[in-house]
Amino acid sequence: MKIKNTNFYDSNKWRNQFPVVFNSLAKNYDHAIYTYQEMNVLKAVLHHTVYDAPYKVLDKYNIINALPYYYIQWILENKPNVILDVGCGTSPFKNLIPNIVGIDNYLCPPPYDKDSIQCHFDEDFAVSHQKMCDALISVNAIHFSPIWTIRSRLLDLAKLLRPSGRAFVAFNAETWLMSTAREELQQHFGNYPDTQCLLEYMYEQTMNTGLNFLVSDWPVAEVSEHSPIRDDLNGNVRLVFEVDSRI
Repeated sequence: MKIKNTNFYDSNKWRNQFPVVFNSLAKNYDHAIYTYQEMNVLKAVLHHTVYDAPYKVLDKYNIINALPYYYIQWILENKPNVILDVGCGTSPFKNLIPNIVGIDNYLCPPPYDKDSIQCHFDEDFAVSHQKMCDALISVNAIHFSPIWTIRSRLLDLAKLLRPSGRAFVAFNAETWLMSTAREELQQHFGNYPDTQCLLEYMYEQTMNTGLNFLVSDWPVAEVSEHSPIRDDLNGNVRLVFEVDSRI
């Protein structure tokens, strides 16, 4: 199944739109970044290593990562009443969405978690909380699992949504691989699988969920060694889907 990107993120276009769309939010920050490449460069310039968590660097220098808000605008279009942030961590979206409820197994000290629920998201949670929300966000939360579970993990998120509910889900292709046993990967893909093969497998698993994808942004697998793009494997897959209104 060949990868097809829809509504692919255009950082230059979003750079111009962002101050208008989220003006009340952006004005509270000293600087904004719009790509993963900018994050990597910024960390190096500020003498932070690759091991430093990005959110800590952003908080320290009062910088906002504008990229996720491109996708969040899709889930806010329907004016949802109940919004979940699955794997909320430090709840970075609270400034934009005051009524958001976070769910995370490891919550940080206040003020991050004052409206959050300490709970592990899994199939049991999804089954017992079906149709809990009108919209949800899940950024880098479901990928700590073997790549064979991509389809089931996405469908578990979908269970939480009410009819016509929307979700923004981002995950990291490299983390799925690191969460899969080496022997299983070798058995399925061989000893030296190429990036395109791995991404196409993940794409097939995703598209076979039967969900209605409004946005499907996948990394560029083949880039020149001189290209500034470094979102090939260790970059996020970013999806926005809608649950069928007939459910």
